[in-house]
Amino acid sequence: MNYIWFGTLLTCTLVLTGCNDSTPNDKADGKALFAHYCESCHGQTGNGKFLQGIPANAHTALTRQEVINLVLYGRDDKPAMPNFRKQLSPRQAQKVADYLLFTLKAQ
Repeated sequence: MNYIWFGTLLTCTLVLTGCNDSTPNDKADGKALFAHYCESCHGQTGNGKFLQGIPANAHTALTRQEVINLVLYGRDDKPAMPNFRKQLSPRQAQKVADYLLFTLKAQ
């Protein structure tokens, strides 16, 4: 009887371990966060989509703090920028800003 219980518990553990939530966690780096939250609009290289009015954020003149604020709080004017304050912590927004300003902008 104990073997059946142990086998069932082991099987459930292995099945649940295989479940994958693709949302980056707190330990994700700026590249992974950018890929998950920003890339669909701004592109992998941060060049944006000119014809859709999405700016090339890799060439931004914004300061680090301005980028962090924009990521967290968004912007309502045209083109609109969604806010990510429910999805990203301030530390994650810093990682996105650092990746954008110090990696993509340098390329």
